[in-house]
Amino acid sequence: MSEETLIGEPVFGSNSQNQRPNIGNANWKLDKEGSHIYRVLPPFGLLARSGRWSFYEAIHWGFGASNGKKRPFRCILRKNRKTGMVEQECPMCTWISQQVEMRSNKEIELKQQKRTDAEIKDILKPLDLWIRNYNLEKAHFVNALRTDGQIGRLKIRIKCKQNLDVLIKKHMERGGANPISAREGLWLEFQRVGQGRETTYPVEVVQEEMMVNGKRLKADKEAPLTNELIKRMAAEAWELSTGYRELTYDQIKMLVGARGEAEMVDSVFGSPKVSETVSSVVEDEPELDDETPEMRVLETESPKEDDKVKAEEEALLAQLAALRSTRSQVAKPELVMGPPPVETKRNPVKEISTEEFLKAFNTGKL
Repeated sequence: MSEETLIGEPVFGSNSQNQRPNIGNANWKLDKEGSHIYRVLPPFGLLARSGRWSFYEAIHWGFGASNGKKRPFRCILRKNRKTGMVEQECPMCTWISQQVEMRSNKEIELKQQKRTDAEIKDILKPLDLWIRNYNLEKAHFVNALRTDGQIGRLKIRIKCKQNLDVLIKKHMERGGANPISAREGLWLEFQRVGQGRETTYPVEVVQEEMMVNGKRLKADKEAPLTNELIKRMAAEAWELSTGYRELTYDQIKMLVGARGEAEMVDSVFGSPKVSETVSSVVEDEPELDDETPEMRVLETESPKEDDKVKAEEEALLAQLAALRSTRSQVAKPELVMGPPPVETKRNPVKEISTEEFLKAFNTGKL
């Protein structure tokens, strides 16, 4: 692949393209409070022609293969952004909603029984842990350069991406350099402030001091890409749209029906390679912050974003799904233990005692 197709000029809110297999290595996220300095890299790979420099993902976590390796996958829930109607259901989202409803009903029952806060917390702990484990994480991914010269994939939360978009727009409207362009580029300071749902992600252009006519002035810290860095991107940058597996509705329903048992995970994702071990590092890890399970589930609703950008992202996902349609079908549907708990109709949650609740959860029959 030539350098002309590897690197493109960034387009803010542009069209999308399919991509070659991901070859990225390093993974980063803003997981600690304080300052994080990065140079966001320009559109890469087959996204170069479309100008797309970031990629949005909604990922389901919690499933693991028989060798202990995590197997995250994309959420397939699709809504009509004008009507709000669900056009494509996601069995995993439905399962999560059922568990959240059960937890809510159980908490109401326990409060009516005048249980103490400590007792309620202890009784609900198994389900709270389940909700934290089987969570839906939404984030944007960009290729980035660190100050130590390493290239990798940076995960940024939705609020952070929104702040970055505002910064880029205002900076360029004032006549400043294009922060992402290969020819220009700027070092950016991403900050993480606070915890849980109160976390904020300010983004600013890094400033450096310069001497001009004997005066000490501050200027934007520029970061144009050298030919060497552009060549390194071929081996070290990520194909952003291929970072996670996209399953079919039936495959996800099989995982849910089997309650995430490793044997079914192996069947759906393919048996683990002999070389893989329990210590194998998954491509990424979910970021949970310090939120309660209730807060985590509240994030399953998509935030309000630019409709045009969302439509283009969904179109790209549809194209990728079509390309993957030739993959082999998963076998042995008989591995599903009983009927899947996911249905298109909402199932009411019956009242059960505390003992029945814990027994049912521990045996995987919630």
